[in-house]
Amino acid sequence: MRRKRPTPHLSAPLLQQLAAATRQGLPLAEVAAILASDPETVPAGAPASFAAALATGQSLSATLAQMPSVAAPSTAAWVSLAEKHQQLPAALQAWGDDVAQLNKGQRAQRLALLWPGAVAVTVLILWAVLAVFVIPAFAQTFESFGANLPAPTILLFASSQLLIQWWWLVAIAVAGGAWAVWQRKLPAPLVRAAHRLTDALGFIARWRAALFGHRLVALLSAHLDSGPLQAAAMAHLSASTSHAAWAATAQRLQAGLLAGQSLSAVLQSEAALPRRLAAFVQLGERTGRPEAALAALAETAADELQEAQARLERGTVLWLYLLLGLTVGALVLAVYLPIFGMGALV
Repeated sequence: MRRKRPTPHLSAPLLQQLAAATRQGLPLAEVAAILASDPETVPAGAPASFAAALATGQSLSATLAQMPSVAAPSTAAWVSLAEKHQQLPAALQAWGDDVAQLNKGQRAQRLALLWPGAVAVTVLILWAVLAVFVIPAFAQTFESFGANLPAPTILLFASSQLLIQWWWLVAIAVAGGAWAVWQRKLPAPLVRAAHRLTDALGFIARWRAALFGHRLVALLSAHLDSGPLQAAAMAHLSASTSHAAWAATAQRLQAGLLAGQSLSAVLQSEAALPRRLAAFVQLGERTGRPEAALAALAETAADELQEAQARLERGTVLWLYLLLGLTVGALVLAVYLPIFGMGALV
């Protein structure tokens, strides 16, 4: 069964088509009429009410403001400002490209976790079978011999009894957690804690930084001649970034741009960002060609993101094998320690 998204959204192809239409001067009402002629297009790209609202002739920003489930308020404000500055096509193209990149990053994350997740589920099932049918037999055997059990073995037997007595509660907790992860409805404190924990793994932290950097450069490139529009794009970046630290970085960039600082100065003030971002942009400002500097940065960011995604896949598998080895080793040690102890007595 195909997974449903928790909220409606505007797809990247739809946003890119809207950008192309506005660039050619086609009214959005006509775009909505064309989309409405294909019943498969509108539900795939946006709620039907979105196309209906466009058909009334109201502005895109007004339509988005009435539908917070389709676009965050900061994104709607970005579109509104782009309309006022006559840069709506550039904003829509940048938004569509950003959605495409964000979806691509999420797909890469899911693919990296697919194999480890399958192995983890298999290990949990095998552990449940051992805990219910095998470990109790070992416990009875050791009890009949009157052996003094070491702490790892006591912990193993206690966890087995806990699973046998409260299996229904464990099943509900596992099923609820899997559903929350699948639907992306984990509580915010739990998400922040998970981000802090996984940031300790270099390959995950590097992938997040590369994804953020790639999106950052692309959004800044969309509005080279307008600091306010760049600031509005940073607000969109912050609202669409789930990682709290990187979202805060985007907010600080927005504040600096709104304060009238140069782009290079704003980038230089952020220690979390690579130093070359500020250096390249400053060179572009001095030579009068910031677009060339950002184009070079975009190419570098794309290469780094590709490399980070490969590291993410390899690192996830390596950590899976490490945890699996530690788990199996601990299980074997807990079972055999009492046997070694009884052998010494004999």
